[in-house]
Amino acid sequence: MSQSGPLKNAGGGGSGIITIDGDIGSVTGSTVTIYADNAANHSGSSVLFNNSGTVSTLNLTDANGNTYLGKGCGIPGGGNNTAIGIFAMSSAVTASECVAIGQSALNAYVLGGECIAIGAGTLGSLVSGGANIAIGFETMDLLLTGSDNIAIGDGAADTYTGAETGNIIIAANGVTGESHTTRIGTQTGTGSGPQTACYIAGITGNTVSNTEMVTIDSVTGQLGVTSLLTQKYPITPFVVGPVGLAGYQTIQAGLDAANAAGGGSVYVQTGNYVENLVFYPNVQIVGVTGNSDETGVGTDITITGTHTPSDTGYTTISNVYFESTGDIFFSTDAGTCNIALQNCNIGITGSGYTFNLVNWTGQLIKYDVQDNSVNNGVVNNTAGANCFFQNSNMGAGTANSMVTSGITTMKRVNMQAPWSAGSGTVIIADVATFTRPVTINGTAGGEFNFCRFSPSTFTSDPGLIWNSSALVLEVEMCIIDSTGTYAIDGTGTGDLVLGSVGFVQSTGINPAINTVALGGFIPNSFGTAGQVWTSNGPGVVPTFQPAGSGGSSPSFLAYLSTSALNVTGAGADYHVAFDQVAFDTASAFTTGAAAVFTAPTTGKYLLSAAATCFLNANSISNTIVTIVATSRSIQSQFFVGAAFSSAIINSPVTGVIDMTAGDTAYVNVNISATGSNTCVVSGSGSPYSTYFSGHLIG
Repeated sequence: MSQSGPLKNAGGGGSGIITIDGDIGSVTGSTVTIYADNAANHSGSSVLFNNSGTVSTLNLTDANGNTYLGKGCGIPGGGNNTAIGIFAMSSAVTASECVAIGQSALNAYVLGGECIAIGAGTLGSLVSGGANIAIGFETMDLLLTGSDNIAIGDGAADTYTGAETGNIIIAANGVTGESHTTRIGTQTGTGSGPQTACYIAGITGNTVSNTEMVTIDSVTGQLGVTSLLTQKYPITPFVVGPVGLAGYQTIQAGLDAANAAGGGSVYVQTGNYVENLVFYPNVQIVGVTGNSDETGVGTDITITGTHTPSDTGYTTISNVYFESTGDIFFSTDAGTCNIALQNCNIGITGSGYTFNLVNWTGQLIKYDVQDNSVNNGVVNNTAGANCFFQNSNMGAGTANSMVTSGITTMKRVNMQAPWSAGSGTVIIADVATFTRPVTINGTAGGEFNFCRFSPSTFTSDPGLIWNSSALVLEVEMCIIDSTGTYAIDGTGTGDLVLGSVGFVQSTGINPAINTVALGGFIPNSFGTAGQVWTSNGPGVVPTFQPAGSGGSSPSFLAYLSTSALNVTGAGADYHVAFDQVAFDTASAFTTGAAAVFTAPTTGKYLLSAAATCFLNANSISNTIVTIVATSRSIQSQFFVGAAFSSAIINSPVTGVIDMTAGDTAYVNVNISATGSNTCVVSGSGSPYSTYFSGHLIG
């Protein structure tokens, strides 16, 4: 009804004609009727004129608090609803606390409440459910019974046809049946639909306590998170350095935070840190890449103090210069934690050990570690901890001896402190140098291959002291440069097996040692014209003697002069093709692809072989070197752990074999579990890397 038409008196007298003009037409008469046609819901079920006496009151809100404006809008029932538009909320029998604006918005809604629908057709099929919010043209128009959804945009969430719940959809269609999902924008399509860039303010410069990495599916656009600590190439949140450049200013604070997060790597920036650190299981330290493995000056990160390792888990420390007046790591606990130092430097300015862990049973590892100490005994352990040292200079001074009690592997190591190998020590030393005495005690044993025992100056005598062990010790292809009465001294009852050993000065071996087999000696001089290198019998060092004076036993030394490429690795046996002979007194060795030794006489032969192999693979490998003889075979096996992605392995094997004249012996190499035949058997211009030797001993 228009309010612009005037109310007029058409004539004089008491009951004249009244005329009311409207926007369309007029009503005239002494009595006129003005109403909203509520019964037919012409203006909305809550709209009506309430007349009483001389007063007509226009009501837009009914007794239940509903306000319905528009033809067919709302029906009596429910409460506190607001609807504007033709047929908006036209079925709301018991619905309450709702807002509907637009043609047929919430048109089918019967039961529920707290829904907001703005836009024609929005939530038009919803029958029940509550707390849905939809804004746009025909937004979420097919949802039937879902709740707690938010949809914004024309046609947003138009795939919801049932009870989808708890979704937030902005300018996206959604996926039928999904719940508790957020979708913003369109990932694919053409025209104005897909979004090609995203800018979100309020993120940069803010740090959260529980940090995770956000991941994105590049096809669907779905977001996810993954812990930084589980990433293959993580960017750690635990950074130690100056204020403003790092979240933590002490290494201990970084370790504490990483431990609270369940483990991870602490990245340390350049600086000098004076701290006695306490480590946690599975928390690592990674120093900024630098030259920490160089001696002394120029190192980037220095940590000064004595540190307590975690009893369990594993600890890896890289690119750090450790400095202390005493021990670097100290604990009396019976810990099982594996501790690995990589690309580090040790500087003990007083007297101590890198690992003073007397009761430890976890592995102690050094890889590319240098030593700039005054007195460093390296390891003090009597509980059976295994040690693995590679590419390292270790130890200093004579104040502290290295004490070991488990498998001790030394590869390309320069050992500059005394070593006392205690009971339980199994020695695997390859291409190592010892400048201080090595003492083998109790039930220690093992093998030295391609090693040199030589003092740093000739004023001291390192020697090899075979003290009291009852186990076998093998010394193969080694040089002993001793000035003592005996180059090898002691009273051990175990067998001492020597093969191709050179004595630079003293050649004596204490006769109390049970030297059961001599597999050849490297001469310590050149002899004179007419002399030959002659055996003097079992247990006696050979000497140069005039030709024909004593006769020589059959012996040979063959070697591989050129590397054999890609010959093993997938479990394939490789028959080593020795192509050079250093000597062959009985002309009994045949070189070439089928290289083989044929026994010229019957007897006991001491046969020794070694193969140096390059492993070019990322998985665990098992290396077996076998001397295959007619009567029986002997072999050595070397296991490479997963800690290193590649390795250089020298595996020696030595033994005494009964051979009848005409029997043969050759060498096989087998490397398994590397995936393909990519492993190299190394050759060199001298019998150093890969060789095969033999000698008749009786």
